[in-house]
Parts: sequence; C-alpha cells; structure tokens
Amino acid sequence: MNILEIISKKRDAKELNREEIGYFVKEYTNGNITDYQAAALIMAIYINGMNDREITDLSIETIKILAKQYKRTTVVTNHIETLRKIEKEMYDKEGILISITNNQKKSLL
Repeated sequence: MNILEIISKKRDAKELNREEIGYFVKEYTNGNITDYQAAALIMAIYINGMNDREITDLSIETIKILAKQYKRTTVVTNHIETLRKIEKEMYDKEGILISITNNQKKSLL
C-alpha cells in the first residue's frame, strides 16, 4: 500500500476502503507517513468529504491504535453493535480490553 495512492484516490473524490484507512492511521502513528503527507490527505478529505462508512472505519482504526497503546480503552458510543465485533477481535487476538458504554454512562459489560 502507498500513501501517495491513497492521497490521490481521495483527491479524486473516491471512497477509501478500510484497509487504506487502517494503513494511514497505523503508519502515521508509527511515524512512517510525514506530516505534509497527512496534511495532504486531510485536505483532500476536507474538500471531498467522507461517507458514513469511511468515518466509521476511521474511528474504529483510531480506537484500535489507542487500545494497543494503552492496553485498556473505554469507548462511549451509540454504535454498540459495530464496536462489539472490534472488542472481541482485539481481546481474542491481542488480549486488549475495550470497555464500551453508551452515551448515558451506563456500563454495558
């Protein structure tokens, strides 16, 4: 995967898939994508927008990175079912616990 191709794709108002979004989040947080490349992608997103699936994928990939870094993460969301799959995947694969609560601060675990 190549960040320049991802930037070009979004610049051309095309939809990014989950793998491309995950690649960007992971590689940027690891320092493998420069700030100016990230800025170019963010500008393309600002100009052309993101659909609901892209926004969801960006949120999920960001949560995964935070969970890996801190080993325990709490997520407050109305999208419980979407994150349940991620919660199980992260725990089964890496032993990382993600606590999911709704927007009324009631624990759902």
